[in-house]
Amino acid sequence: MEGIQRICKRTSGVQYFVEHHTGLFYILTNTPLSDGKWSGDDYYLVRCKVEDIESTKWKNVILPGDDMTIRDMDIFNGHLVLSLNKRGLPLLCSLNLPMQNDLKVYELLLD
Repeated sequence: MEGIQRICKRTSGVQYFVEHHTGLFYILTNTPLSDGKWSGDDYYLVRCKVEDIESTKWKNVILPGDDMTIRDMDIFNGHLVLSLNKRGLPLLCSLNLPMQNDLKVYELLLD
């Protein structure tokens, strides 16, 4: 695929932040996949293959925890860096890529 592609149709209040790493798009969004409730505030990390950009093919990677939320992400040479908030305190978490699906944020800090 070449050129600019649309991730999703624009929806009021929904945000997408997209990073690319070795054939995958990592997408930080404030709306979960269709099987979850939309909070409008918490971010979720999903990913898909570059050639499967349609949202129906996205897979959850990291879900927010009860007392922890994702605020931002960046990808650097094989590492995903998350800016988190736990009970009002800012945290940074660096994870090796690639990673497994369906992690809860609090599980990341236990490893």
